[in-house]
Amino acid sequence: MVTLRHVAEPDRPAWYASFGARTAVELIAAFTNALTDPAPAADAPCDPYGALRQAGW
Repeated sequence: MVTLRHVAEPDRPAWYASFGARTAVELIAAFTNALTDPAPAADAPCDPYGALRQAGW
């Protein structure tokens, strides 16, 4: 089970994530990678269809 919350409460931070014992390690790794990867440069091209085109779709 994965829980992601984004609502601030008086006794909790604005967001948090928790993972259950059966959460795939790949999902946890993808989550932590997204948090630790540096953000792309502001002037970097952004093509939301780029991955699909590379896959031949």
